Amino acid sequence: MFVLYKRQRSYMVNSEGICTKEKKTYETTRKVESGPCIIMDLDVLQEQIDNTPILAERVEVTEKLPELQTILSSNGMITIWTEEYYRSNFDEVSYSKLIPDFLAYYECHIGKKMFYGIIRDGNFPSTILSHLDTVRMEAELYQGIYDEYIQKIPHVFSNTAAAVVSHEILGHILELDNYYFYGYSNLINAIERLSVNVYDDPQEIKQLGLSIRDDILNVTQKTILFEGGKFTGELIGGSSKQLACARSFRRNSFAIQALPRMSTLIVESIFDNTAYPKNFVLITNIRRASVYHKTGKVLFYVTDANLVLDGNRVCKISEFCIETSIVSFLDKLKALAYSHQETLILQCLKKGQVINCGIKTNDWMLEF
Repeated sequence: MFVLYKRQRSYMVNSEGICTKEKKTYETTRKVESGPCIIMDLDVLQEQIDNTPILAERVEVTEKLPELQTILSSNGMITIWTEEYYRSNFDEVSYSKLIPDFLAYYECHIGKKMFYGIIRDGNFPSTILSHLDTVRMEAELYQGIYDEYIQKIPHVFSNTAAAVVSHEILGHILELDNYYFYGYSNLINAIERLSVNVYDDPQEIKQLGLSIRDDILNVTQKTILFEGGKFTGELIGGSSKQLACARSFRRNSFAIQALPRMSTLIVESIFDNTAYPKNFVLITNIRRASVYHKTGKVLFYVTDANLVLDGNRVCKISEFCIETSIVSFLDKLKALAYSHQETLILQCLKKGQVINCGIKTNDWMLEF
């Protein structure tokens, strides 16, 4: 038996006020091929959570929000996220013990400049204050670079950043459940315009724990999603012609029902004549990325970027955010010739399951 409860809260703090949002989710599920299980009633689950001691290092963020508000200038803003997870003990007949986990992190914003960190103790307002000072010192210079270059010249995603783009924009869209539930068949033409081959190969990285057989004991095999730049009809987890999931399930040892998950996604440009631009923003790392399937939006928080002019790196660009629609992102995206031979490993969260996924990809260019 596995029970997952998650509570997410976000706080937006500026000099004029505090805005709080909260979201709660509950899941009660059966293990595959397990013996008799007790499905916990949600009211009972809530009572169990209320009686579960929280972690000692948990920070009471709400008590510090007024203190943060007093240190903000008119153009400053702090966003804080907290996430609480409670999962049941791995037990077929008892749910008397819930295991809590807690995470809190923040972002400081002044204009387009931002700084982020993890909240680890009750003294975090002083840490945020020092980061705000850093933000203020860099904001004016950064704003000039942003206005003159970032919104006008292409962005090139390389290394880890390229891996994140392929994982989010291609991998998740081509997972069987997302493809059907969110109508991603209308994006196939846009993906074909990228002129890339896309495969999912469970046997590419054996240390990921899924190589010979998948979670329902089918022999694993390479799934060809796009070949010669054309959609084959195959998806991660099954076929576009069938509603049922048939293969490539991935989940943690205590996880909920089987899900279509990427194993090792391989993306290759089929052309080698796509030149890098003369002036561009080189993005090599993305801290956090999200595809919001219900709204059709995509969000990338860029942490490592450099301004390249006439082929030379001029300066490092501080953190910034790319937020746009999935359709618009795909329309502006181009595959670059260079493909990384190294296979990277990314942590991927989907419906409460965090797993390692492999990725091998070419670079990408986003045109403006």
